[in-house]
Amino acid sequence: MQNKKKINVGIIGGSGFTGGELCRLLLKHKNIDKIFPTSRTEQSFKRVHPNLINSNLNFLDVKSLIKKKNIDLVFLCTKATQSIEYAEIFKKKKILVIDLSGAFRFKSEKKYFNAYGKEHSNKNLLKSASYGATEFNINSIKKASLISNPGCYALCALLSLAPITKKRLIDFKKIIKIHAINGTTGAGISLRKEITHENVMENMLAYNASGHRHAPEIEEKLENFFNIKNAMVDLNTAHGNFRRGIFMQISLELQKNIKDKISREFLIKEYKNFYKNKKINKFILINDFEKTGKKNDKDYMIYPQLTNVIGTNNCIVGLDFDEDRKIVKIISVMDNLVKGAAGSAIQNMNVRLNFDLNEGLDNLGIF
Repeated sequence: MQNKKKINVGIIGGSGFTGGELCRLLLKHKNIDKIFPTSRTEQSFKRVHPNLINSNLNFLDVKSLIKKKNIDLVFLCTKATQSIEYAEIFKKKKILVIDLSGAFRFKSEKKYFNAYGKEHSNKNLLKSASYGATEFNINSIKKASLISNPGCYALCALLSLAPITKKRLIDFKKIIKIHAINGTTGAGISLRKEITHENVMENMLAYNASGHRHAPEIEEKLENFFNIKNAMVDLNTAHGNFRRGIFMQISLELQKNIKDKISREFLIKEYKNFYKNKKINKFILINDFEKTGKKNDKDYMIYPQLTNVIGTNNCIVGLDFDEDRKIVKIISVMDNLVKGAAGSAIQNMNVRLNFDLNEGLDNLGIF
């Protein structure tokens, strides 16, 4: 039976893009009574988030939130170092913590060090955290006191790779090649000249080509959830001239001596079958439009588009197969601020507290 209880939540880092999205989604959540967002800014809540001008929410400082006695859950939308500090404080107060930074995404201390260039300052917390990908880790999340939201690119990649990985169709001795573009909100709310309007429009901004920290996250989770050891992910990222969303393309080489007759239709069937349990996989959609026209005609509708997911908690996966080169192509889209951040955090809350999985997350695509 689903939990009907109403709870009070705190949001540390409520003035950022993710904090604002959490407020927007939680305001219509039936199980939420009060929302307490924090901020270090002196500006009012409605000035920082004018889209929520009629919400009646107000900022408070972190010290005031910590002192409150009626908080049931805290979302951490902070830098990793701050998340580690606050997670310890609230766990001692026996308050459920959902962290949206990269502080607790790795089980391996070594991989954390390789990704962030420094040792973790609280290894006990690191080991105790549950990775917040409900599609793969729901049983752990149901018992967790500290939940770590996945990285946006990592989650999009894992949702895209999971069915074909479980089927063992891919040669994981070969590099997994991922190209992804996200909106400028992925750069955070801090003002930078490179991501201002005049510099982004009609432009693309590549970053972290020497090694994005979500790549080792993907590699570790392929091992944790699918027993794929020593996977190598080449993750190439850029900001596009749009505000929000992730557009991801993945190319995968098949295993040799595959007995199945691989085709786009075969892949669609396998993906639908993998995600058929909609009690868990409500937000994973497979683009199954039939191809029309000849081989090289541009049929745009058979692949998902960013506008399909903006403002939603959905990840839409499109599939194709290059018969000549024996390469599987995966095209995936999701909103980096919703499914890639705030939406997944609420999804984790819903699972952990036995709320309706869809509660607060039933937005449809704009286009």
